[in-house]
Amino acid sequence: MSRFSLDKILNNASEEFRRKNPQLFGEAVRETTKEKVVQRMPSPKNESMKGVSNFARRLDGINKTERRYYDTFLADRDGVDCTVLVQPPRLFELDGGGTYTPDFFVINEKGCVSVEIKGGYKGPGAEHGIERWKRAAAQWADERLAFVLSTWHRKERRWVAETWNTSKHTKEQE
Repeated sequence: MSRFSLDKILNNASEEFRRKNPQLFGEAVRETTKEKVVQRMPSPKNESMKGVSNFARRLDGINKTERRYYDTFLADRDGVDCTVLVQPPRLFELDGGGTYTPDFFVINEKGCVSVEIKGGYKGPGAEHGIERWKRAAAQWADERLAFVLSTWHRKERRWVAETWNTSKHTKEQE
């Protein structure tokens, strides 16, 4: 039996986690397409967005690099039963204060993967996301919860994935 599952996380959630993540405790609809399960959250109170799923709104709100990653690796998972959460807010509380929100959180029968996406931007604030990713990975990573930092290298037109390992980081080209 899996140590991590969405049902276990939700059933054992603290009141603080419930308060900060109300969208996870609504009437979620699980939709299966090509053996892929996508978590679709309830519509917001805003009438103009009524009928549009939270998943669709979150997917429309991501940047081009995150969308490229989603379309390349997560959109069409033939034969793989998994749940993809797009930018689940305040998923990880960090020691010393603050929270970390991954770009994608993937749950399958093997465990969970927190994915952070970075592009070529190196200006002010670029290190903020990487620093939070490292803090969350150092605090939460184990054999069933992996942390991956995928960077799009525009000039070489390839992805480089850095997987957090408690003993060391490993880099892979995708």
